[in-house]
Amino acid sequence: MNIDQYYQDIFKNAKATMKESLRQREQLAQVHSFVDDILTWYQILSYREESVILKNIASELQFSAFSLACGLYRQSFISLRIVLESSLAAIFFSSYKLEFREWEKGNRDREHPTFLLSTNTYAYVLV
Repeated sequence: MNIDQYYQDIFKNAKATMKESLRQREQLAQVHSFVDDILTWYQILSYREESVILKNIASELQFSAFSLACGLYRQSFISLRIVLESSLAAIFFSSYKLEFREWEKGNRDREHPTFLLSTNTYAYVLV
């Protein structure tokens, strides 16, 4: 098989998968409705520095839906994981401004905090 035929076969299969996926209009519409909700929150919270993460979440969620419709399920799940991690990061950074500024400047990686309840205070431990 030559390289042209190889990619033409992939395209043909992806096109068939997309056609089948578009029959699920209601479910795809729900994803896009959720994206619109996230973008509305982005507009409302645009005065906050960490709100830019919401815009990235919306974009990644759209890419996940597109990947799903194309039959690229692994990529779709990877995008959903990014959505989840970014959502948690946005929540975390909304309370910890210094960490957000360090992350934004590239001086800190986005860690995965585990929140522990200890007496009346919350502390986070990096895992």
